[in-house]
Amino acid sequence: NGQFYGLGHTIKNVNINSEGSSWTDAFFCQIGGEGIKAVVKDISFVDCNITKVGGNFSGILSAFVGDSAMIRNVNAFNCSVVAGDNTHFNNGGTALGGLIGKTWSKDIKYCTFNGYNINMIGQTN
Repeated sequence: NGQFYGLGHTIKNVNINSEGSSWTDAFFCQIGGEGIKAVVKDISFVDCNITKVGGNFSGILSAFVGDSAMIRNVNAFNCSVVAGDNTHFNNGGTALGGLIGKTWSKDIKYCTFNGYNINMIGQTN
């Protein structure tokens, strides 16, 4: 169980460039899990970029959000997420999103991604 209250703060100019494992590159690797409650709210990201060669899940906020997580008022502006590898969508296992790579949560509200790039490596908009 965990809680992260951003109190309206903004995280700016973060660049993550890496290679390898599945769930490591985002502000949070994972938020919540099977029956593990977690709350993240009231935070913004500006001019943040993730480039990840290999691996499966990627997003600015979190690579993965579990079923018991609650996300509120999380926003990203002028951000970019590029991940995966040169195979066809990493053999079907890649989950790529602006804020969240993959989620099982049904409790995500008041969130936006206003970015300029969400792409698989080797693909273009």
